[in-house]
Amino acid sequence: HESPPDEPSNIVDFSILDHKGRTPYMLLNGKKRPRTLEALLPEPSWEKVETVLSRGNSSIESICAAFRDLMAESSPRGSRALQRLRILDMLFCDKEGDEGELTRRRKVVFDRFLKSALLRSVEEPKINEDEKEVLVFMYNQSAGPPQEEKNARSSYQSDFDDVMKRCSGSMEKLYGGEFERLRKEDPDFSILTNLPKKSRKVPTDKELNNGRFTAPPQWALDKDLAGAVRGLQDVGVIESADMFCDLIQQGRHHRLLKTPNPTLFKEGPDSLRFWQALVLLWSIGLQEKMENPFNNKMKAVAGEAFSKAPGIKALPRSAEKAIAYVVEKDMKGHNEQVCAGLHVIDGLRCSFMVDTVAENIAVGRRLEEQFPVARTKNSHQLDNRSYADRKYNLVFRTTIEN
Repeated sequence: HESPPDEPSNIVDFSILDHKGRTPYMLLNGKKRPRTLEALLPEPSWEKVETVLSRGNSSIESICAAFRDLMAESSPRGSRALQRLRILDMLFCDKEGDEGELTRRRKVVFDRFLKSALLRSVEEPKINEDEKEVLVFMYNQSAGPPQEEKNARSSYQSDFDDVMKRCSGSMEKLYGGEFERLRKEDPDFSILTNLPKKSRKVPTDKELNNGRFTAPPQWALDKDLAGAVRGLQDVGVIESADMFCDLIQQGRHHRLLKTPNPTLFKEGPDSLRFWQALVLLWSIGLQEKMENPFNNKMKAVAGEAFSKAPGIKALPRSAEKAIAYVVEKDMKGHNEQVCAGLHVIDGLRCSFMVDTVAENIAVGRRLEEQFPVARTKNSHQLDNRSYADRKYNLVFRTTIEN
């Protein structure tokens, strides 16, 4: 699986998925290629994973640490990276067992780890970042292949729903208690809750789009494929003709599409969706060029409260929103509809985390003083005892070079 530590790296990524969400292990014909099958067997194996999960009365913290140790023990380089823990294959690949066995395994993961880990994640003291990473990894892997139509949690769906309901109640209790304390003790809290729930500085939602400040690409309006290639090269999305062919033929992009998505372009250049996807890629390319100056400006506003996360919105989610906006904003004709991606105005993002209500208000005021504000949302309301935050859509101006 891996070369020894003193030799050149020859690591194979067994977790890579094809356009249908299948791993190399799932796709391999083991009868024709038995030696390849042997090389693709998950290591550590399910038996080792189940041994960790079967330890009686183990805390979530100790199970997370045991998973990391399992990774190190099975790696010649001592790597503790979770990507080598092939839970997706162990729970969903028919080479690991029949459907009865795979269903049993999924329930074991839920009953012996996910259930208690999810409940523990909404308690004090908070789990640390390493434990959070293990929980998120196991949660995502147990959900099954991304394109799987079957409900991966069907064997424990009612228990899962109950756990999520209990988690929601715990969060509301945690936030609700803090809410009441702030309401009673912090004089700034009334200022925060009296800020508008929503405000918009343009007449209509339809006018709330990046096309107001950055001219839409002419090649998209004209359906000019050669122009699209040049435009995508200019913003750094495409580096070669081969890269463009991989994109439109297979839906592959090494940076912007973690999982190949041929459906984005399968209808060809005569379709609206084809051009919408290219406009989105172009827009994301612009955002990547703007990201460093944007982050520098935001850090100057908020100091230690600034975080780059969550970063630029991923293409698949942006594409979903763009398609929805065509209907929601009643877009008419090719020129409006092809630029639906420019209505995804929260593509370039960051976050601020502050300790006090006064800091929250102060950071908001500094943003309003230094940047034109297009829209705000404030979920800190008297009728909200759960998670709350404030969102700003700013007009950020900068100069970028090809």
